[in-house]
Amino acid sequence: MGPGLSWRARWRRTHSRHRCSDLRAGTRNACARSLHGGVSVKGSVDDIDRRILAFIGAHWFVLAAHVQAFLGVEEEENADRLRGLEAGGLVRSERLLRGRASSVRITGAGLEAIGSLLPAPGFDLGGYRHEVAVVWLWVAAWRGAFGEAERVLSRREMQGVDRAARDAGGEASGFAVSLPARGGSGSPGLCYPDVG
Repeated sequence: MGPGLSWRARWRRTHSRHRCSDLRAGTRNACARSLHGGVSVKGSVDDIDRRILAFIGAHWFVLAAHVQAFLGVEEEENADRLRGLEAGGLVRSERLLRGRASSVRITGAGLEAIGSLLPAPGFDLGGYRHEVAVVWLWVAAWRGAFGEAERVLSRREMQGVDRAARDAGGEASGFAVSLPARGGSGSPGLCYPDVG
């Protein structure tokens, strides 16, 4: 990325869409480059692990099944990779709700390792089911279930693009829709789509 490129040009350059088979071919995909500077991960983390970290980092949390569908690998390989990333402190797995699958979230170290500009994800338990569904929707869109797409972004990524643009003194990308202030007071809010 040339230093003379605007934030929007850098963003467009890093968001080309590729199919799941491209993960093994070594090409970059929309998730792996979204708001990431391409910084190498130290240690024994390979390109596929970096892509997993970028995928997880694009969402508030994911399930192991989400990662498996994203990669298109067998359950055992997926579990081994996630265990390795957790052992390295790059992700953390936790059961947020009793009777539900464990969720996986990227840690600050994981975000730093891939050079992400996104903040560490928080989580609201009230939105658990919604977020699980949103990640499935993202994976389906990324795999082309709704037709060919140049790029697929998560809400976290869209918010991050706008935050980076504002911080750089630029204009927001236009992902968000402005909402009127509630009760006639205060300032209007912004609403981002779940997947874009």
